[in-house]
Formats: sequence, structure tokens, C-alpha cells
Amino acid sequence: MPTPRKSNESATRSRLLEATAACVRRQGVARTSIQSVAREAGVSKALVLYHFGKKNLLLALTLEWLADRSARRESDALTQSDASRVLEDLWAWVADELTRGELVTAFEVARQRDGMIDAVAERVARARLLAAEKTVSEVFSKLMLRPRVPIALLASTQVAFVDGLAMQAAQRPEANHRIAFDVFWLALLSLVE
Repeated sequence: MPTPRKSNESATRSRLLEATAACVRRQGVARTSIQSVAREAGVSKALVLYHFGKKNLLLALTLEWLADRSARRESDALTQSDASRVLEDLWAWVADELTRGELVTAFEVARQRDGMIDAVAERVARARLLAAEKTVSEVFSKLMLRPRVPIALLASTQVAFVDGLAMQAAQRPEANHRIAFDVFWLALLSLVE
């Protein structure tokens, strides 16, 4: 059982990671500073430094935190699905990710050329591919279909598609992104045996 102090530290760290993501989303990585994160979180700069030490560590951990959150939501998206709802449930997850804008924030952080951030970005990319393999496999399984193309290839296509859709949604939030989703999945489903 976590002690109250550990629980408070965890809540504080989450609050600071959320504040960092908000700053990056609003003003970009270059203009995000320890001070702007502290201001966003309503805490002192010293508290941010106490928990993270330096900006690059804060950014790397924010990237990891954003990816973990998205991965949990993706994993949960299809847990209650059956064949009649699996694509609707998958769309609900994608639409939620587009609305949150966290993928674009993660891309912004991952573009930074820093050894620590690069290492986290590589781990995140591998984890996203594994999550997509599980998701794509689950969709085909629930629909009782077998693709002619390896699941790993379809998964990398799914990740690229969701990433592209996230970028498009950031630039054109008013667009109907569901159409692209439907066309994409119609194309994938045409690859069955």
C-alpha cells in the first residue's frame, strides 16, 4: 500500500507532467520552460526542479507519460467489443485521441534532439507498435477474419495512419476525420483471406 507521502509525490509528478504537456501543446517545446511549467501547475519552480532536475528529463518523462496514457486507453478500447461494435469502439478511441491532442504533443517532444528524449522516443515507438499489433489482431479476431498480410505490417500502418490523422486533426479540427478512418479500415478489411 502506498504511503501518503509517496501518493502525494505521485500526484504532484502527474500534475507537473500534465502542466508540461499543456505548455508544450500551447507554446511548443522551445518556449516551454521550467518556470512556465511551474506557473501552469501553480507551484514553485523549485518544486519542478526537485521532482525532475532539468527540462530534458521533464520532457522525456512527459513523452513517456503521454504514451502510457494513450496505450492504456487503446488497450481498454476494445475490451467490451464484439463483432457488431469493434470498429465503432476503435473509432471512439481514435476520436478521443484526436480530441485530446496528446499525440501531437508527444510528437513535438519526440522531435527534440536529445539523447534522453531519443531513448524514450524509441521505447515509445516500439510500445506503440506492440499495442497496435494487439489492437489490429483483436479487430480481425472479433470479426472472425484472417488477414493475408502480416499483423505486424498492418499494425505499423495503423500507427502511421493514427499519427497522420492526429496531425491533420491538429491542423483542421473541423474536418470529418471519421471518413478517413472508415476508408482506412475498409482497405485493411479488404486484405482478408
